[in-house]
Amino acid sequence: HTEEEAEWIKRLYKLIGSQRLIAFSADATFHIPPGDKMVQFSYMLFDHPEKLHAQYKRALAEEEVRIKKLVEAGAECVYMNSDYCHNRGPFLSPKQFAEFVTPYLRQQTEIIHKEGAFAIKHTDGNILPIMEELLSCGFDVLQSLDPQAGINLADMKKRFGHRICLAGNVNCGMIHSGTREEVANDSRRALKEGMPGGGFIFMSSNTIFEGVPLENYMAMWEVWREEGKYT
Repeated sequence: HTEEEAEWIKRLYKLIGSQRLIAFSADATFHIPPGDKMVQFSYMLFDHPEKLHAQYKRALAEEEVRIKKLVEAGAECVYMNSDYCHNRGPFLSPKQFAEFVTPYLRQQTEIIHKEGAFAIKHTDGNILPIMEELLSCGFDVLQSLDPQAGINLADMKKRFGHRICLAGNVNCGMIHSGTREEVANDSRRALKEGMPGGGFIFMSSNTIFEGVPLENYMAMWEVWREEGKYT
């Protein structure tokens, strides 16, 4: 319901457009298939790759229309949220990723930039084997940096911080099940590792979902307000 989305974005822009960036999610690229479709997808990957390419081309054309309308309505960021990886690594091999994801992710980023918006790419899990493919697509922000998959923010900042804005890395599992003190300490760690030199957006590594203790969530933001300042 793109027209309804556009109307909500217009209303939001009138209310807070001068104070906040407004984002929406759009991603026509491959994502890890659900369990009941995983076998079917795997067969298609090897037996009918042309059908997958046709599917992604079709989805990208449809998403292009939606992106254009929602950016025109006032949105300034597009959050591309297809997940590519598990904790042990990407679902597709790097070679398969280069064939079935990179071309479409690059085109999608170009569409977003053409419309004048920022492109933010989310994917949790262990992204290291496909980092160069991801960076080649030209989006502005890489988000999640999943500590539960072994992603070390200090290492990522050292290796890739000069090429991409990094976002996330406060352990969302800890926010859900840790203590307030543990969350505060992990938040300080993320700030310490991410802030030097700029190019870092402080946030949790994944979704703040139902059941997260409010005191833990607030602890993260209290640390940010007190210590997340450049001098």
